[in-house]
Amino acid sequence: MIWCFVVSLSVVFSNSVVLAKGKGKGMNGEAPSGWSKGEKKGWQGDAPPGLSTESEGKEQEQKQKRERERERGREGELEKEKKEREAEKERRRQEKEWEKEKRKTETEREKEKRQALEQEKEKQKAEIEKAKAEQEKEKAKWEKERNKKE
Repeated sequence: MIWCFVVSLSVVFSNSVVLAKGKGKGMNGEAPSGWSKGEKKGWQGDAPPGLSTESEGKEQEQKQKRERERERGREGELEKEKKEREAEKERRRQEKEWEKEKRKTETEREKEKRQALEQEKEKQKAEIEKAKAEQEKEKAKWEKERNKKE
């Protein structure tokens, strides 16, 4: 009796194995042409491209979606790097402009200082000339008085 049970179980399992359609099997249960000889040309994996299951198709779509997201991420990173480079370029341009304005104001201040010094020198020269003229006047006055006394 046990042997009947064992035989019936083995028949059930062997039928399920024989009738099951594994990866790489065609629609009629046969392997693709050349499969038994080890030839797999034109595809990767166990089944040819036309015989892929729905789950493999979904996996393929998910893989492509992940690839697109990665590419978008890379594009985003590239765009971010480009914006950073542009911001750095703009910052350098502003710094150059500020330096230029700073030099311009410094040269203007120096020019104003030089002009003030020149005006001061001319003022001193005028005062000296005025003092010399007064001395000459007084000298002429003294000489006149002296000549009168004589």
